[in-house]
Amino acid sequence: MCLRTKCKLASLCVLVCLLIVTTGTILASGNLGRRLLSNGVAGEDVAQLQKIFLDIGFTVQVDGFFGPQTEAIVRQIQECFGIVVDGIVGSQTLKVINDLKENSSIYIVKPGDNLSIIARNFQTSINAIITLNRLESSIIHSGQPLVIPGRMSSNAVQSVMAQPTSNQRSKIQFRWPVVGRISSPYGWRTHPITKERDFHGGIDIAVPKGTAVRAAASGRVVTAGWMGSYGQGIVIDHGDGYSTWYGHNSRLLVKAEDYVAVGEIIAEVGSTGLATGPHLDFRIKIYGETVNPLDYLQ
Repeated sequence: MCLRTKCKLASLCVLVCLLIVTTGTILASGNLGRRLLSNGVAGEDVAQLQKIFLDIGFTVQVDGFFGPQTEAIVRQIQECFGIVVDGIVGSQTLKVINDLKENSSIYIVKPGDNLSIIARNFQTSINAIITLNRLESSIIHSGQPLVIPGRMSSNAVQSVMAQPTSNQRSKIQFRWPVVGRISSPYGWRTHPITKERDFHGGIDIAVPKGTAVRAAASGRVVTAGWMGSYGQGIVIDHGDGYSTWYGHNSRLLVKAEDYVAVGEIIAEVGSTGLATGPHLDFRIKIYGETVNPLDYLQ
């Protein structure tokens, strides 16, 4: 073999090695899970991933190239399941995708759909769909992808569904912090001051200024002070992921780290912060997510 030929072969080997390194081994076998998949890589494993997406209801071209369309689907799934949204298919994301393949499906909302219709058609519950997709309300729109729960056997789905939903009885018995008229319910509304559409994460209970606010359940005060537009606020941690929030008070009667008993007076109603008049903005959160207090109060 002449020197020129040897040089050409050596150069070719270097080029192939560089290609393999910079593209994430695009010549790798099609076994899904043997490497990280991200935007720009190609191969049989990418095609296998795209086929899974197609089978569970996404619209995607099965071409073996991990482009923007494939990345967008990965990000949607990551967001649905509360894992790091980076568009990269690693072991954790792949576990969720495999679970979707076995136990769930993706449904693209059609005009005229609502959660009641979808839940009935798929023989599941509205609350299961809301929790699994981390929806802030029951409002959905045409073209929106929803994860529809199936058998729910894997840890990935169970970890999401383990958070209590409104059709599950809470271990904690919540009492009304004040008794009065609900002037603004939980859910989407036009804000009375900003006039912008926003999601109200609690219920506003209209009562006179100075009315005693009582702890809805026993727990430890984690916040007591000024909370911006929420005014003079209090947050109580009740354990098991539950917390209650009390906003717009005129006077606070507890401080952070205090332990309070159910029914104990913790504040007086006011209109501090962004408020039109005296009322209590009462919220219940589970693992940091608001739920409708009316589903939990007794």
